[in-house]
Amino acid sequence: MIKLIISILKFNTRLDFNKPLHKDILLYDNISSFLSIYLKENSFEILYTRSEKLNLYILFKSFFLFKSEKFSTKYILTFIKYLNPKIIITFNHNKISFYKIKRHFSKIKLISIQNGITSFSSNRSFDLNIRDNKEKLLNMNLECDYFFVINKRSEIMFSKFIKANYIRSGSFKSNMCIINKLNKFNKNINYISQYSDDKLNLKNNFNKIEEIIVKNLVNFCEKLNIKCQIYLRRGNKKEKNHFLSIIKNKSKFCDFIFISSKENEKKFSHLDQAELTVFSDTTLGYEMASRNKKVCIISARDQFLASHECRRLHYGIDEEVFENEGIFWLNRFKNESEVFKKIENVYNLSLDKIINSYYENKDSLFFADNENSKFQKIVNEQI
Repeated sequence: MIKLIISILKFNTRLDFNKPLHKDILLYDNISSFLSIYLKENSFEILYTRSEKLNLYILFKSFFLFKSEKFSTKYILTFIKYLNPKIIITFNHNKISFYKIKRHFSKIKLISIQNGITSFSSNRSFDLNIRDNKEKLLNMNLECDYFFVINKRSEIMFSKFIKANYIRSGSFKSNMCIINKLNKFNKNINYISQYSDDKLNLKNNFNKIEEIIVKNLVNFCEKLNIKCQIYLRRGNKKEKNHFLSIIKNKSKFCDFIFISSKENEKKFSHLDQAELTVFSDTTLGYEMASRNKKVCIISARDQFLASHECRRLHYGIDEEVFENEGIFWLNRFKNESEVFKKIENVYNLSLDKIINSYYENKDSLFFADNENSKFQKIVNEQI
């Protein structure tokens, strides 16, 4: 209770005094709110799980229900009980509590949507290292009715400890945006930043792969007299200065671009126009491949991490075994000249050849589902 009070004060929580009305659909976590474009007006409610909003009627009722659960869980379950939805949907696929809802509400349909690439070897997914805790996760009996995953690799891992009907649908946010089918691209190259100033990441040498890629990419752009368009992750001065320290006196070959994650269409519209997109292991990069745009994946971050904790986000379908190199990817390299050469080779490949390679490697890439038609069909069937 003390934690709750602190949370309300800290996050300037909005308070709601009204008893929730019945809705057919509950969107679990505000991160899922963008899905409302597929839902009928007044057919859904949002359950805020990060102290943005608190329903005092539900809070009071929570004291008397689900007594074996911790208080935050009691609040969520009580909210569900009073709303009495037919379907609960979440875009926060890493929330373990979501997969425990069936224990209390067996008739409600649960739909989980993977929101991006998941490192199954990091403590930052599911709040524990999935690879090292498979037995513990299995004993939790986690389940949902439908789990929309980005690719086969994700399905293989999640299905080991979450019972569900798995549907491969790629990136929901990319699926929502029209693909610019251009006859001619500009000659520039996108680089998608994953820069982090998190203390743990800095200590772990997280940004090292970014430095190597950007240095070689800018050198390649200088050779062709084209621009390297660096799409910033945060858009702050610290991130920009980080890249300026890498490129030094070659800034004239770089443009820095920041587009908020909320401006989904604008983001993809810009990225779609470049000849090539280069990245390490970001979801946005894989989204570009699903849109049939040329990508070059330099997925060798683990090679430079200082700690024993590896992300294992190399390109490929297998978590343990992988090829060092393929037509559009490089998972390991001995010297930096290999990075330059890979960028050069992919840049010079025809789009048709790249797309054919995507098809051959489709299980390792994102699937695409225009307008998320599979999701819309299932939701409409359940209402």
